[in-house]
Amino acid sequence: MKSLFASFAALSLLLACGPKDPGTAILFETDLGNDVDDVLALDLVLKEGEKAGVPLLGVGTHRPGPTDARYLDGFLTWYGYPEIPVAESQILDTVLHDVPDYTAKVVALSKEDGSPLFACSRAAYEDPVVMHRRLLAGRKDGSVVFLSTGFATELARLLESGPDDISPLSGRELVAKKVRFLSIMCGSTRPAYAEFNVKNDIPAMQKVFSDWPGPIYVTPFEIGTISRYPARAIEEDFGWADAHPLVEAYKCYLPMPYDRPVWDVLAAAWIFHPEMFSLSPAGDFSIDEQGRSSFTPREGGCHHVLELDKAQADALVAYMVELSTQEPPRRAAKAAR
Repeated sequence: MKSLFASFAALSLLLACGPKDPGTAILFETDLGNDVDDVLALDLVLKEGEKAGVPLLGVGTHRPGPTDARYLDGFLTWYGYPEIPVAESQILDTVLHDVPDYTAKVVALSKEDGSPLFACSRAAYEDPVVMHRRLLAGRKDGSVVFLSTGFATELARLLESGPDDISPLSGRELVAKKVRFLSIMCGSTRPAYAEFNVKNDIPAMQKVFSDWPGPIYVTPFEIGTISRYPARAIEEDFGWADAHPLVEAYKCYLPMPYDRPVWDVLAAAWIFHPEMFSLSPAGDFSIDEQGRSSFTPREGGCHHVLELDKAQADALVAYMVELSTQEPPRRAAKAAR
């Protein structure tokens, strides 16, 4: 039976983005490798984007571990998207040292013949700012949704970038012209708390919230904590695949079984299903010098904070399980031929 939520995909994107535009596309910036929820967010963007006709333009990784981009490359190739560009930052080297690097473990997995279990398709990976500028410059005005699930380093570099051979516009001008809104997982509305994505590059996050020339929808830490992807799904619901890059990531991240919060997945789900969330009034989201975030309602403000109650959180987790355990459309189509 067709998913209850699938039929809302195009309508929901319309509600979030404004006037219907079949040319809408997504740019994704992620610290994939620090936590595993980025992987689930990528799964959601690819599958919902396929349904709604909203392509993923490119993905930038900004945790320059030696295997982050390679894992992402193998993931996209396995899902059937070898054409999507991948960028790899060389700016930061911030990792969660109390957990293993699951990207290295998954990349090391091999078949019986010694070949990689998840083969890569790309010979090289771009600089994120170069990729973002190139992809934005080639798009129709107001047609790009930016999704960020990590640090703001590369977003700040994009805003600071000047005219070049790609475009005569500055980065800020390109964003203002091409980007409809930014959906970002960061911060918290709790007092005296510096959230991980913020505190790893406070000046960059401050710049994004002070200089981003358009609407920003914030997924705060606390709503991800009450929404947890169940270990049961990883252990029981992917039997159709001999090996799956999402499943292997969860298994390599922490010893199973564990239910993991879905902070980053919520920022992706908002793009396609705003009707499943509550939303603050307009206002100003700001970051202080210690990385603590705050939100002040203000008429005419261009920032909003996503909100969830327990019933909404449970519904979103059920939706995530249903969607993530389906075979990727392109992979299924290829297998059927």
